Amino acid sequence: MNTFVWNENEILFSLWISLFEILGIKINLVSMKLNRILMSRPKTQIRGATDAVHS
Repeated sequence: MNTFVWNENEILFSLWISLFEILGIKINLVSMKLNRILMSRPKTQIRGATDAVHS
C-alpha cells in the first residue's frame, strides 16, 4: 500500500511540475509579445518594462 501511495504522489508531483512549466512558457511568450510592442517606444520605457517583468 505504501508504495502505491508514493507512486500516486509522484504522479501528482510530476503533473504539477509540468503544469508550472506550461505556465512558465505562457508567461515567457506574453513577455516576448510585450517587449515587441514596447520596441517602438523610447528605450527608457523598454528598460523599465523588462525590469518589471524580471523582478
